[in-house]
Amino acid sequence: MDLGPHLGRRDVSGSPSGGPRDYLAFMTSGRRLAIELDAVDRAVAMVAITPLPAAPDVVLGAIDVAGDVVPVLDLGRRLGLPQRSFGADTVLLLVRTPARTVGIAADEVLGVHSIPAGVTGVAALEDGLLVIEELDMLAEATGAGS
Repeated sequence: MDLGPHLGRRDVSGSPSGGPRDYLAFMTSGRRLAIELDAVDRAVAMVAITPLPAAPDVVLGAIDVAGDVVPVLDLGRRLGLPQRSFGADTVLLLVRTPARTVGIAADEVLGVHSIPAGVTGVAALEDGLLVIEELDMLAEATGAGS
């Protein structure tokens, strides 16, 4: 999936002035989620995921990205939704967290939204609510955040 038009935009408004920040919105398990655009490295097509024994429930397994082991997350599980299968039409968002790069399984990329500084957790947009995923929480979900 080509995110070029979105990834080429770098958030210069996240300065101390407190302007809005850009978030990449996506769908997973019927929920609208978002992640800071600057943290998104790229989106790739779904690949085979190697299951990891004793991994947290939210971790589907791991993939190899240029020699790095990258855990793949099902954020629907983090929201308490039932386990599901991901097919060939699933998009993997490769996201840089403070601790490591993670993959996020997404059904669809929705686009970029500017969200006012200071909004955390959930943003109310004209077309509905958007759950904002925090980078630190993603790292913690893999067991790498502490």
